[in-house]
Amino acid sequence: MSKQKTNPSHWHTHLYSWAIGVAACVGLGVILDYVIAPHIIQEPNIDPHIKEIVIRLCRQANATCSNSVESLPSVFKIPLKSSVGIDYVNLRHILASKNWKEADQETYKLMLETVGQVDKESKSISASDIKHYPCDDLVTIDQLWQTSSDGKFGFSKQYEIWKKIGGIQTVNWKTVEAFGEEVGWYSTEGKGFWKSYDQLNFSANAEYGHLPAMFYSINCFGWGCMKGDVPDETSSVFSFPERFLYCTKPRNESVK
Repeated sequence: MSKQKTNPSHWHTHLYSWAIGVAACVGLGVILDYVIAPHIIQEPNIDPHIKEIVIRLCRQANATCSNSVESLPSVFKIPLKSSVGIDYVNLRHILASKNWKEADQETYKLMLETVGQVDKESKSISASDIKHYPCDDLVTIDQLWQTSSDGKFGFSKQYEIWKKIGGIQTVNWKTVEAFGEEVGWYSTEGKGFWKSYDQLNFSANAEYGHLPAMFYSINCFGWGCMKGDVPDETSSVFSFPERFLYCTKPRNESVK
């Protein structure tokens, strides 16, 4: 995938500048509060006028920084938890920009990294990988997608749909096809077919649960995840909703 050249109107420019500004603001407040102010205020030989200026600067910096942090988009307030040391900062930035296709590809790359497949020639995620997928990482990815899309995308939305069409009880070709239709991956035009990855809708107008999709596309679209009506145990991705359910059950002491 070719990298876009950064230009003045590109989201990176504004977002990074804003983020750096907030970081600088917070840093200045800390320096003023804990480094400069104590020495100046407690120094008996400092001009009282200078002390007054320092105290005023501390107040202004704290007020400004407080407003800056409050104005953070919701996606920036999500804890980026990972049980295996995955860095989700770049994914958060991409999702904040609503660049859905790039975010989808970044998501799959991080998922491969999580299961130790990113450097292997045959990159895939097996049913066994899904069964042991770290809950912290699964929830972090879902919350980033869910928050940035106002609840339209994410694993939680896909889980809701999978549950609604009966996939939790029965995984077979009928439920897989119904799921594909619901999220917009399977077309019923003519004889029906699974869309290729490039035919998917990477816009805010896509169906609910349409994204993330690359994980499913590579492992499942068409007959990739099924053998007839029986799930292929080595590559089936439809055990993923079951893992999501396990990870999001209210049992904090066992979710790791």
